[in-house]
Amino acid sequence: MVQNVFPKPTKKVLVEWKLSKIGSFCLLAVIWQTYDGAFASGAFSTIKASNSIFIVFISIALYPLFLAICVVTSRIWLSKSDTISVAYCVPAKTPAMGVPLITTMYAGLSMIEQSKLQIPIVIYQGFQIAFGSILTAVFRKWIAPEERLEEEKRKSAKTSF
Repeated sequence: MVQNVFPKPTKKVLVEWKLSKIGSFCLLAVIWQTYDGAFASGAFSTIKASNSIFIVFISIALYPLFLAICVVTSRIWLSKSDTISVAYCVPAKTPAMGVPLITTMYAGLSMIEQSKLQIPIVIYQGFQIAFGSILTAVFRKWIAPEERLEEEKRKSAKTSF
């Protein structure tokens, strides 16, 4: 709301004072706290290997499913570049939403019990990062023809004046 009411001062504060990095730092702190809690409490060693394997396979199945739903539905009315933004943003809400939600909903549980609940988030997040890295090359190839066309239009518009 502040950004819409005072766009110029807000941009100055966020860009010149580098306060736009606060959100990234907070997300990094949440992720660090999740991993630290899971390893410090020994939560990984307390769950059965079969459960861990199940979580891995479910995570491998869910990320492409969420990604496909996002891409297919957003292509109906969005450009390729906007679809790519949706593809990276929609399935990637796990650490930012899940960890505070678990911490708040299960405040009375011990740290190890909360960490056990967060293990699927930790594992899913690892797959998000891996799939996101791989998809960068795929999305670049997908959007390259459209970007070349836009660049040619800009060049022809400059030369026509």
